Amino acid sequence: MVAPDPPARTPGVVYTPPALARLLVDVALEPHRGEPDLRVLDPACGDGRLLVAAAARLRAPDRDRAALVRRHLFGVDRDRAAVQAARRSLAAWAGDPALDLRGNIVLGDALIGPGFAGGPLDPPVRPLDWAAAFPFAGHPDPDPGRFDVVVGNPPYFSIDDTWGRGDPRRAWLQREYPEVYRDKSDVLFYFFAQALRRARRSVTLLVSRSFLRAHKADRLRAHLAPHLVEVVDFGARPVFSGVGIQAALVRLEVRPASTTVTVRRPDPAAPLSRGPARAVARASLGAAPWSFATPADRALAARIDAAGPPLGRVLLVGKGMETGCNAVFGGLTRAQVEAWGLPPRLVRRRARGRDLSAFHLQSGDHHLLYTPGADAFDDLPPAAQSHLQSHRAALEARAAVRRGDRPWWRFSWPLHHAQYARPRILCPALSRSHRFARDPTGDHVGLTDTTVLVDQGQPEDLRYVLGLLHAPLMVWRHGLRAKRKGGGVREFYWNALSALPIRRINVADSGDRREHDAVVAAVTALEAAQGADPAAAEALHRAVCGLYAVDPEEVDGRLAAG
Repeated sequence: MVAPDPPARTPGVVYTPPALARLLVDVALEPHRGEPDLRVLDPACGDGRLLVAAAARLRAPDRDRAALVRRHLFGVDRDRAAVQAARRSLAAWAGDPALDLRGNIVLGDALIGPGFAGGPLDPPVRPLDWAAAFPFAGHPDPDPGRFDVVVGNPPYFSIDDTWGRGDPRRAWLQREYPEVYRDKSDVLFYFFAQALRRARRSVTLLVSRSFLRAHKADRLRAHLAPHLVEVVDFGARPVFSGVGIQAALVRLEVRPASTTVTVRRPDPAAPLSRGPARAVARASLGAAPWSFATPADRALAARIDAAGPPLGRVLLVGKGMETGCNAVFGGLTRAQVEAWGLPPRLVRRRARGRDLSAFHLQSGDHHLLYTPGADAFDDLPPAAQSHLQSHRAALEARAAVRRGDRPWWRFSWPLHHAQYARPRILCPALSRSHRFARDPTGDHVGLTDTTVLVDQGQPEDLRYVLGLLHAPLMVWRHGLRAKRKGGGVREFYWNALSALPIRRINVADSGDRREHDAVVAAVTALEAAQGADPAAAEALHRAVCGLYAVDPEEVDGRLAAG
């Protein structure tokens, strides 16, 4: 029996479906089969469904249910309604609705301990003293506040976006969890760190798989790698109904006995299971993104990477500009631009992510009041000044203005403004496919939904780089590195793109020049056809594979296999 979901919960909380709860508990408890005295903790227990599944897994026919629950199952949650629901669920499973579980299921913030002095917050913070809450008095092996097995499905949310950079909880996490702290980190980082502190034997958490490759999760990966023993990577399979989170089960041991990590990728079309196993050397895992590539894939990726320097050493690669208030600076039509008398230096076309497709940027009637082009507010035409003045309160409320970093009327962060006189490539920051295109007129600006790649006067034509980025070989290579989002979407952020290897051209070598020109010719045809030229696409594929000394069939087979 499982109580219904509490009516209101912390952002980022996703309840675990029953089949997934059973699988999570099986992964957590199977290695401990037959051990008689396990203490099991769920540090974000919600309504108790994982603890109920654990109870069913631990139960033997001759064991008293109430005694099993009291002796072996423990939980913490910061939500009072969830704590009450978990106690009811476990008591109902035990067959004793009056069972007192106040010492088993405790109200408190699993990540925040005594000494927190952050002032009143809504909802209130409930610091938890683990040793006081779970003293295990009278137990033959007390070890207060620690448990043999930690299992859970903790919340996932960005602490900066949800709490804000000035929130005292964020400062607490930074001070108390330096081993994993990063700005713009997810709360699940700290549940991992706390779980390892609480565990005597093992930890199994169901989490968003984004940390496997996220740029800001490098410290977390380095912290977890020495303890990692199993990953069940569900990939694009939706394991939560109606939620686009891509998930993974991660099992850690405090002192692993093996030098390998078991990696599983269940068949998305098959019933929910752990999937077939493959061994990966733990020594190969560290702070860098975890792709769990096969040895053959790692060897091919190494060959590709050895062909040239990273893209970030060839072009300037960065995210689009931040206005901090797109509704005020953007949305201008050509008619408004002319009516306001905006000179060219004060107006740019906006290149939106949705306007970009492979080899083509669709220029629409979307213009920006481009304040980086003005030296002072008085340089703006009167109509533009009046427009900004009418939105002054909203503009002054932006964080960059409140910090004193920007005048109230300017963009929050005009990234790479000085570089925008150069030719450039743009792409959406998030996309299901490669959608790179050159700026055809030189007057487009991408905002934070785009990534920009700016020509640095390199000897290679910008179309050559554009061709490499669209070639199937690079599609596959980026796929090994890129962080995946829900619905098949991948990140095309500056950090992952900057690492892609670029085969440089020796302009003194006639053979290199011919290969360079073959790529440029294919791209020229694809730009003219807005990407719809199969013959040019095939010519590009083969030309790029030749440059990287890779058999096209090697790439085709891997892309077909997903």
